[in-house]
Amino acid sequence: MPRGKGKRVLPNRAARRQDNPVQLPVNRRRQARRAEIIGQNEANPQLPIMPPQQPLLPPQQPLLPPQQPLLPPQQPLLPPQQQLLPPQQQILPPQQQILPPQQPLMPPQQPLMPQYLPQQPILPPQQIGASNIPQQPAEHQVPGQGGVQLGQPAARNTVENGYQKDIWIIGSSIVTRASEHAHIRPIGDSLGLEKIGCELVWIGMSGMKWQNLVSLVQSILNWRSIPFSVIIHCGGNDIGDTPCGELLYHMKFTIAILSKMLPDTALVWSNILPRYKWRFSNNTGAMETTRRRINRGMRSYLVKIGGYVIKHTDFEDKHVGLFSDDGVHLSFIGNDIYLNQIQGALEMFFKFPHCLVFPYNE
Repeated sequence: MPRGKGKRVLPNRAARRQDNPVQLPVNRRRQARRAEIIGQNEANPQLPIMPPQQPLLPPQQPLLPPQQPLLPPQQPLLPPQQQLLPPQQQILPPQQQILPPQQPLMPPQQPLMPQYLPQQPILPPQQIGASNIPQQPAEHQVPGQGGVQLGQPAARNTVENGYQKDIWIIGSSIVTRASEHAHIRPIGDSLGLEKIGCELVWIGMSGMKWQNLVSLVQSILNWRSIPFSVIIHCGGNDIGDTPCGELLYHMKFTIAILSKMLPDTALVWSNILPRYKWRFSNNTGAMETTRRRINRGMRSYLVKIGGYVIKHTDFEDKHVGLFSDDGVHLSFIGNDIYLNQIQGALEMFFKFPHCLVFPYNE
């Protein structure tokens, strides 16, 4: 309502009290002030609300008296003079051992693989033809040679006695295709070496790697006698897959194992042939460098232990006509040259046992 017309306008607080009957002075109770309460307490000091001389819990009556302990110390549960296990009664006396030291489980004189030891050959020497071959004269011996020399007197004695010497040629698909090519030649699979008492046994495995060599030789020995010589043409499929130094170390170690397995067998290393295409790398220059390094290392190691080496120098120029279309295997002319080199190397080794590398003039 506008000011000055009708009802009087009061201030805000007075208006609220007038409108609210609870806030009127007649309706509010009269409450004692704090000062009046303090004055009443000071006027009557002898009548407090809670006298201090009557505590709730008197201190002279404790709940648990200290003179009555629950467990007296003079009665222990376990007296120290009664031991459970006296020291003079041992469970196991030292003089009764379970395994006496004089009975070992595996004596050291029984090795796990006796076939690798030279004093225990796989077949007795009287069952093979190489054991009856006479020793070479002293002027034909090579210092430090551990294998059998492929000398001409031994071949003459072989032909007179009526038996032939087995020469194994082990390798990858290069050896497989060479054996197929030798089968169609007029001189036969043995390359005409029957005249010196030799028979060639072609053992090829497609995709063969160096780690398969020892197991392959062991499996062949189960159905054939110990060979007079073994020609190894393997390792080309490992180049690029294994580092050069590691591969050369494993190859030398495998040759040492074979020399222990076949102490009366002459080992012949056939150089890894060059290729136009390699399996694990497209860098032909780096792969050829690794191939030549491995061939040099294996040639020096085989000559050192008394083995023989076929270098295959006719393939080093990498003529296109010597290889097939895949750039890995040999062509018809390449297989002819490969077989001629193996034939010429074996004839030279038998005729001149002091020549360990073919060709000799290289």
